[in-house]
Amino acid sequence: MLIDETFESVRDRASRIEARRAALIALALVAVLLLIAAGRFLLSPPPDVLLIERASASDSAKDSSRGERGSADAEDGDVVSESSEGDAGEDAYGASSNKRARIWVHVSGAVRNPGVYELPAGSRVHRALEAAGGFSEEAASCGVNLARVLTDGEQVHVPGADDPPLTPEAGGPTGLAAGGQAAPVNVNTASEEALQQLPGVGPALAKRIVEYRRQHGPFARIEDLRGVSGVGDKVLARMRPRATV
Repeated sequence: MLIDETFESVRDRASRIEARRAALIALALVAVLLLIAAGRFLLSPPPDVLLIERASASDSAKDSSRGERGSADAEDGDVVSESSEGDAGEDAYGASSNKRARIWVHVSGAVRNPGVYELPAGSRVHRALEAAGGFSEEAASCGVNLARVLTDGEQVHVPGADDPPLTPEAGGPTGLAAGGQAAPVNVNTASEEALQQLPGVGPALAKRIVEYRRQHGPFARIEDLRGVSGVGDKVLARMRPRATV
C-alpha cells in the first residue's frame, strides 16, 4: 500500500514536470514565431518602400530632364529655322551667321586635283586649294590671294610657272593679285618664297635657284641663271624684267 502511494506520487510529479516542459516548449515556439513575424514586419517593408521611393524619384527626374531637353531642342530648332530663313538672301560675306549655307567653287590650273568643290559659305581661297589637293609642282603661287573670301559659282585659277601672266578683270573675283608695277626681286638675296614672285618661277624652280646659289655663290649677272636646271631662254626672258642681282 505504501509502495503504491509512493509510485502514484512520483508519477504525478513526473506528469507535472512533463506538462511544464511541454508548456515551456510551446511558449518558446510561440515566442520564436512572434519574433520572426515581427522581424519580417519591421525589417522587410522599409527597403521596399525606400526602393520604390527612389525609383519614383529617379523616374521623375528622368521625365523632367527629358521634358527640358525636348523644350530646349524645340527652341533650338526654331532658332535654326529662323536663322536659315533670315540668312537665305545673304552672300558669302554675310554667311558667317548661317553655318548651313554652302557654295560651289571651280578650282583650275596648277593644282593637284582640279575640279568643282562644295565648301561652307564664307570659306576663303586657301580652303578651296586644300580641297583641290594644294599647289602642284608647276604652280606660280606667289600671286594667289589665299585670304580672299569666296563667292558661289566663281573660279579660282592658279597659273603655272610657264603660263603667261593673267590680267584680272576690274572688280572681278580672282585668286590673282592685281596692281601696278611690282618691285624687282634680287636673285642673290631672295628667299624661295620671294623668288616665286618672278614670272615663270614656281616652288620647285625657286628651291633649285636657292640650292644653286648656295653651292656656286651669288649670280654675277641675270644670264648666270641659265646654270640652274629648268631655266632656259624662255623662262629667263620672263624673269628678266623683274629679276636683279
